[in-house]
Amino acid sequence: MMDEVGINKLLGLSSTASLWDADSRLVHFTSAMRYPVFVDGRNWSGTPSMVRTSKLREWLLQWTGAELALLKNCLIVPLGPKVAAAMHYLADQDQIDRGLTMDSMPHPSGANQERIKFFIGDKPAEQCSSKTNTATLTAARNALLRKVSLNS
Repeated sequence: MMDEVGINKLLGLSSTASLWDADSRLVHFTSAMRYPVFVDGRNWSGTPSMVRTSKLREWLLQWTGAELALLKNCLIVPLGPKVAAAMHYLADQDQIDRGLTMDSMPHPSGANQERIKFFIGDKPAEQCSSKTNTATLTAARNALLRKVSLNS
């Protein structure tokens, strides 16, 4: 998906797949919530919202925001809409540069196979199920293409 919107070219790579191998020195992996979070004794799954819950928002600023603020002039690729919302909040708090946040990609989980296939152009809209909002995905891909071109 990152190659589809040109992040590989922005980084001077033939493919972003190399970030998990030969070019791993160029990437920093982290999580929106640095430490495990439990709600009612169960693993937190994004609800309640990181941005709307005071304790989670505090941790987001204290840990993730502070960590990302140390990484100057870097691209941030949030995986999924909840993490994208958290990155927007951090940008609003001047901890990261929203212009370098490459959001709107579908989460790369198995549950999003059809969305991913459409996003990268491997499945036409007319073959997608009603669960896949192709208009939203097209708008997201186009927004990312514009954002990458602005950073080129």
